[in-house]
Amino acid sequence: MTEIERLKKENAKLKAQIEGAKQPPNDWHSMMYLVFLVLFRRFGTSAFVQHEMTLGAMPPRMDFLIKVDDIQMDMGIFKLFRRFNIIEFKGPDDSLGMAEMCQPIIYFGAAAREIIHGKEGSFDDFTVTLIREAKPEKLLSELTHTKKEAGIYQIDKWVLNVPLQIIVTRELKGTEYAAIRAISKNPKQEDIKSLVDASEKETDPEVKGYYRDLLDLLTKAVPEAIDEVRRRDSEMTGAWMKVFAPEIKEKEIKASTKALIEDAGWTEADAMARAAKRYDVSVEYVKGILHPEAAAQ
Repeated sequence: MTEIERLKKENAKLKAQIEGAKQPPNDWHSMMYLVFLVLFRRFGTSAFVQHEMTLGAMPPRMDFLIKVDDIQMDMGIFKLFRRFNIIEFKGPDDSLGMAEMCQPIIYFGAAAREIIHGKEGSFDDFTVTLIREAKPEKLLSELTHTKKEAGIYQIDKWVLNVPLQIIVTRELKGTEYAAIRAISKNPKQEDIKSLVDASEKETDPEVKGYYRDLLDLLTKAVPEAIDEVRRRDSEMTGAWMKVFAPEIKEKEIKASTKALIEDAGWTEADAMARAAKRYDVSVEYVKGILHPEAAAQ
């Protein structure tokens, strides 16, 4: 196998891994992905987030690329955005210094090459955003910057004058940022409560699912912190149960249907019909719970 063939094979493997994943492999990055999906609901189809974007033949992969079409995004953290917006997200344990500033340079160069070569845009269409919970004091002391508002630091001079900002999530103010602030090892009670309340009020089933997935990932990542938040607020447990009611119902349907098939000897068709009648859902809905892989196709 030649070197070129090896690189092509490796690239195909990486692309298959990305295209086959609904969310980024890292839990913290998965949470950030869900936050973007929640925040972008107000912009409809004018803002699209692509995660783990493959760059080149033997590529680095940027965390997120946000594409914006003909819309002025009115949230503070998005006001800098242009058409193509590179996002580098740092989890709670990740550092952010001058060395890490090299990563978005690589991403920008690779993405710009592909997009400009494909005549989709120009240098002027790009921005770069670095997101981290804690303020990178040393890094900011070494960079000329302007504080646009709480938690938003715009770097005055960067590579090829591409606009760059650093978002410090811990400093962001307002309930609209509760979801992004909640991505923490020590989420605040008011932010978790805001997430639960927003999920209860959300009428779009898809967005409601994003909230539920985000809360589920947070519970798995920092269970002690979430339990402490719930203990402090007696009303939180009931609200939490409402958020996860669809998931609890699905588990009940799956368990009862499997019991009829495996323990009582019912045929799958009869068991699904019984479950559909008992839980007032369609047979197709029950089938999708029993065979999620088929429903996804």
